[in-house]
Amino acid sequence: MPSRQLVRAFNNATVQLGNPKRTQASIFIKLGELGFSMRTKHQVYTTGGVARMIGISPDTVRHWLKMGLESYKQTTNRNSPYFITTRSLRRFAKQHPECFGGIPHVDLFLLLEDEQLVEHIVKTYPKRNRVITPPQPVRCIETGVIYNSYIEAANAIFVTRCAIYKSVKYKRPIANLHFEKVNPPKR
Repeated sequence: MPSRQLVRAFNNATVQLGNPKRTQASIFIKLGELGFSMRTKHQVYTTGGVARMIGISPDTVRHWLKMGLESYKQTTNRNSPYFITTRSLRRFAKQHPECFGGIPHVDLFLLLEDEQLVEHIVKTYPKRNRVITPPQPVRCIETGVIYNSYIEAANAIFVTRCAIYKSVKYKRPIANLHFEKVNPPKR
């Protein structure tokens, strides 16, 4: 686990046992004396870290988690970040190389650390696999205004696209307004 998380986890456990907290330096020194290294065997990233490293959306990485990319959380807290190792990224890239198409060779190598796999992905999938879906029109129930897309509705009331999506899906108000899908006219 990342060193910051290790120190936090150790101090949480030690306080529960009634002992005083330790500094990061004292924990590292003791681990060194016991023969443990603070270097991780495999680089550990968050979903946002993976996204920044290869220039994609964090939503894409979260979608990969749903597709089977292995990750772990340090706590059961709903908002705690997911951690992803290089090993699990490599395994996922071997199973779904199309997901990594169009990512620059250097960025992909720094993430996966496997030259043969990177060469295969770059040659086989030179472009990003983008599924472009037509925009979904939505209607504001209170005003009756029909917007051509979630993004257009979000921009009109100064919220995010995700907020409009949740308003439609869960029938919740956003900025005191409710939204619903509108089926586009058939041609």
